[in-house]
Amino acid sequence: MDKIVVRERKKWPGVATGDPVPEAGSSKSQFSRERPLVESLCENPDSEKENEEIENKKGRGVPQAFRKWQSTYPWLDLNSNSRAICKLCTEATQKKLPLAKNSQTVIGQSTWVEDGFDTWKNAVLRFMKHEKSELHREALTGIANLSKPTVVSSLSHGKKKEMADARIALEKMFNTVNVLARQGLALRGKDNDENSNLIQLLKMRAEDVPQLEAWLKRTSYKWLHHDSVNEILEIMAEDLIQKLLRKIKSVAYFALIADETAEITRVKHVSISTRIVLDDLSIEQIFMGFYATSNTRAETLFKIMKNVLLRFNLNIATLRGQCYDGASNVSGRLTGLQARIHEEEPRALYVHCSAHTTNLVAQDAMEAVKSAINFIGVIKELTNFIRDSALGG
Repeated sequence: MDKIVVRERKKWPGVATGDPVPEAGSSKSQFSRERPLVESLCENPDSEKENEEIENKKGRGVPQAFRKWQSTYPWLDLNSNSRAICKLCTEATQKKLPLAKNSQTVIGQSTWVEDGFDTWKNAVLRFMKHEKSELHREALTGIANLSKPTVVSSLSHGKKKEMADARIALEKMFNTVNVLARQGLALRGKDNDENSNLIQLLKMRAEDVPQLEAWLKRTSYKWLHHDSVNEILEIMAEDLIQKLLRKIKSVAYFALIADETAEITRVKHVSISTRIVLDDLSIEQIFMGFYATSNTRAETLFKIMKNVLLRFNLNIATLRGQCYDGASNVSGRLTGLQARIHEEEPRALYVHCSAHTTNLVAQDAMEAVKSAINFIGVIKELTNFIRDSALGG
């Protein structure tokens, strides 16, 4: 009697005994090639929480084998009604990806996206059928393409890197200008800009900052022209003034201090400062700037004072003191600067500058010393000679 050998039928994961086995080279083998992509697209960082939800839903009609099916078909998920849905198709629909519109895809979208699937008896066959469907394929392709870098995204990434490098270079340049300004050092060179303090410091810093080195090698738009540097200084000065103004406005009252001076070109300027008392009773004097003037008459100085108060939005009603030298144009009781301001704010008391008073006392004391008088006289004559000569002009 011949022996009959009965071989065990090969089982597919997730396919119950008695279910038909897919043909070789069909969706099973094709899916095995796409499995890494599908798993990466369907990867869920909250898998533990999801498993807990599945365990809770098992008592509501979800088969015990559902988790095993998920390991074979990573795109499987459950909706709020404990029905199976396709993650990929749902995501593609939510992102409004272009999907084919025909009777099959409409049915598939209704089953695997909107309503859900709960015919568990032939579940594996339906899973396999959906995996081969046009809807699922297009959803998989569309979502995969979203994760691929496009030409636009590559250009955008390159532009962002260029902007980040430029930002680093500009930050180093601004910091260098700030240091030179704080130290009172000249930014420009005597003969050419290549020997200037600014360029030499930037070249030194470029040895440690490749972004700055690349910036300095540019042929244009380096923001190192005189006008650009001046604009940077103006921005820094404006920011500093705003910080100082916040400090002045934080106290109840302030006082004004003003004096006249002339630069080397004989242009007259008025220096204006404010004096405040902080909460700890410490005194702080804040320099507000030099302001050019054609003359030093009381009327002109009064207009400058009002313009400064208006520019910095300082209320003259909080002015409680004004301090100048003893010149008649500022100290005059009738038409002097202090009298004009006193008319605007009667509580702004005038005080003769103590430093100027001390200077007058020293001058009067030295008049009794003949050698000191001769020395000061020679110095004044030399100063006037140089200023009036071609060297001084």
